[in-house]
Amino acid sequence: MKWPFSRSKSRKKSEDVSREQDEQTASAPEAADADVVFESRFADLENDDPDIRAEARRLLADDLTSLKMVIHIYQECLNAEPRRASLAGRVLGYKIAKGSDSIILARFTKIMYGVNISFIPCMCGHCGHLNRGIAAPANGPMVAYYGQDDDEGAYATPVLCDKCGREFFVAWDRDPR
Repeated sequence: MKWPFSRSKSRKKSEDVSREQDEQTASAPEAADADVVFESRFADLENDDPDIRAEARRLLADDLTSLKMVIHIYQECLNAEPRRASLAGRVLGYKIAKGSDSIILARFTKIMYGVNISFIPCMCGHCGHLNRGIAAPANGPMVAYYGQDDDEGAYATPVLCDKCGREFFVAWDRDPR
């Protein structure tokens, strides 16, 4: 049986397709240094546009390498940089809560992430939008909490609202740690 095209033409076409794919990969943002791409996406978590924030959160949560870096940031920044830890916690909360209005207890996050945190929903202190997957101390869901526009209270964690983009605080009157 005779082939309808020669093997050399087929090989050449295959090489052309491979070359095109390599060129596209080289120009893609993922081909850049992974740390630069990660930091760029992490910085987008504070963007004014809610769609850009949501997309950055999704991209970070769906990539295993980025997710490990987010867990590391959460653990390292929890006491020193609460805002950065909060942003990292929202990525983790997005991944585990997936739009759920429920509370995610620490025993589940310990299994999934190896980190002893809970995730709670809370309304924005400015616009009233229900924000889901907010990182909280392990005992946070067991102590009454509320959203407000300042950090008054025994313990407060900063949160960037998904809708209005303004910072509000989830506050507890008793320390939940």
